[in-house]
Amino acid sequence: MANVLVIEDDRDLADVLCSLVEALGHRAARALDAETALDLLESGKFSPTLILCDLTLPGMHGLTFLQAIRENARFPAFRFVAMSGSGADRAPSLSGGATDYLLKPFTMHELERVLRLSLVHDGVAPE
Repeated sequence: MANVLVIEDDRDLADVLCSLVEALGHRAARALDAETALDLLESGKFSPTLILCDLTLPGMHGLTFLQAIRENARFPAFRFVAMSGSGADRAPSLSGGATDYLLKPFTMHELERVLRLSLVHDGVAPE
């Protein structure tokens, strides 16, 4: 079972994403912005295997968040899936350390495929 942190400022979409993660047999936590996600990570209350992050967030941009957590040795290794409504964000995301990218709007099948690939790559399977 994996821990998946969903960072999405659209509350309804965040709920759907968390529900899908849980339906796949994993634990999910939600943050509506990068600052809240940083607080959650720094508190040690949730240690994600995978972070699913919208790039266009209020306050800190998703790529700035990714850079901040990649540079912090206190955080365990994780995979990072960037989500954006602009295909122009794909190359900067992947070169900035994202392990995968989803172009919004995406189907639940696309999301499930990316989650499965990201989690299987790390040897994580649902219980």
